[in-house]
Amino acid sequence: MSRETRDPGAGETAPPTCRVGRWWRPCRGPAIGACVYCSRAFCARHGRDLPDGESVCARPRCQRKRADLQDHLRWRERALQRASARRCGIEGCPEEPEGQCSKCQAIFCALHLRDRTIVHREWAGAARRRASVCEHCWGRRGLWSFR
Repeated sequence: MSRETRDPGAGETAPPTCRVGRWWRPCRGPAIGACVYCSRAFCARHGRDLPDGESVCARPRCQRKRADLQDHLRWRERALQRASARRCGIEGCPEEPEGQCSKCQAIFCALHLRDRTIVHREWAGAARRRASVCEHCWGRRGLWSFR
């Protein structure tokens, strides 16, 4: 899908404009990218294209998602390293792992893994299902839920 918008009066496509700002009054400056988290177009003042190819707008929620994802990837790498040594994914836990988190794929002991009801979203809508989820992934769900 193109990031350009249709101008019904001219019959031509107009360049995309910044959609960041207050909902009733977005910036509308010339867009330089689209946020990977919210899909809003942003100008140079309201976002940036990062060296790793990620484009992130200045909205606080999108900035929190970016920081959370970086923290989560570091945490997941350490948890998977512990899993390769047949240890619980939680640092310092002496228990044997008993199951795998359906979100991060690391393995955990019974104390750090729970069977929970999660909402699985797809194009057609959402469905509730039971899944094994670690405490770390369960704690992140509020930031990543659709609102």
